[in-house]
Amino acid sequence: MAAAMKGRSGSVVSFTTTLRYRDRLGKEITESFEINPYERLGTIRTDVHGLHHIAKTLRAWTKSQDVNNY
Repeated sequence: MAAAMKGRSGSVVSFTTTLRYRDRLGKEITESFEINPYERLGTIRTDVHGLHHIAKTLRAWTKSQDVNNY
């Protein structure tokens, strides 16, 4: 995987991620951030989650915010 994250010039490739969702009032919110798997290498762990994990986290979050339907 490390070889796949390096560009042709040999530099590390960062990933730009965009998260788009709607709040309770239906307002669309878009957040973008950059993921660099080599940043602080050895001090943190990058976890990869699939759609199942994202849905499970959103359900827990909405429950904690007392949202009954979405």
